[in-house]
Amino acid sequence: MVKRKLNFLKKMDTKVKIILAIGVVILSYVIAKLVSFSIIKVKDGKINDKIKSKLLMDFIAKVSTFIIVTIGLFIALKIVGFDLSTILVVIGSVGIGIALALKDFLTGCVNGIVIVYMNYYNIGDLIQVDDLIAIVKDFNLVNTIVEDIEGIKHIIPNTTMVSDRFSNLSKNEYAWTGAEACISNSDVNLDVKSLLDKFNKELVEMPENDKKVAYTFVEEMNKYGTVIGGGIDVKPDKFWDMRKMIRIKLRDFLTRNKVRLCGPLPRYPTGQS
Repeated sequence: MVKRKLNFLKKMDTKVKIILAIGVVILSYVIAKLVSFSIIKVKDGKINDKIKSKLLMDFIAKVSTFIIVTIGLFIALKIVGFDLSTILVVIGSVGIGIALALKDFLTGCVNGIVIVYMNYYNIGDLIQVDDLIAIVKDFNLVNTIVEDIEGIKHIIPNTTMVSDRFSNLSKNEYAWTGAEACISNSDVNLDVKSLLDKFNKELVEMPENDKKVAYTFVEEMNKYGTVIGGGIDVKPDKFWDMRKMIRIKLRDFLTRNKVRLCGPLPRYPTGQS
């Protein structure tokens, strides 16, 4: 039966073969797009509840499109009379070179799939990467897009997201949040320890402090001043609001205690002189 089909192709006119090959390629492309569209439509898990991730569904859609179009191209090349064994050898050699050149990209794709299967995070989660704390806004096969408290968006490679420098704060019951300020060393009579104890007490008495525990600290001391700070444990969904509130509270606290901030000239915070 197969020999009869091959003989039929050999007897066809060259122009007809080319038209048929083009038709096969177009048909494979249309089928690929339909399959891709169908996969994207079920990304919310209507067919398979285990596959809900936008990232994974996009990956499956792209791979399916590539496979279907590739099969269509091979069939088209066979129709016009190309020797597929030779083409496969060439493609194999070129494929190795492409894989080496795209090593970092492919690694990112693999890490993207790892993120999905291990359920590292979802859009809207509060995450920490090194010293950056931000909310996940979007992610793709290679990168994750996050937004920090200042509204600045950062693009982080997925390779970084699967390292030990990453943590998902939304999966914890509480996450620590606070604020820092640099106070001037010009006041030699300033007792930093007593100042931190007073600020700690105010943080503990905050109505929003569920645990009634606070942490204050000295972050750094240099010739310009002393960096102090404090904070509390909060629910992850209140993280940003509480950080902003503690920032305002710290600045108000320093103002009330007439503590000068760091700067080229001595000055009080919030406009006092």
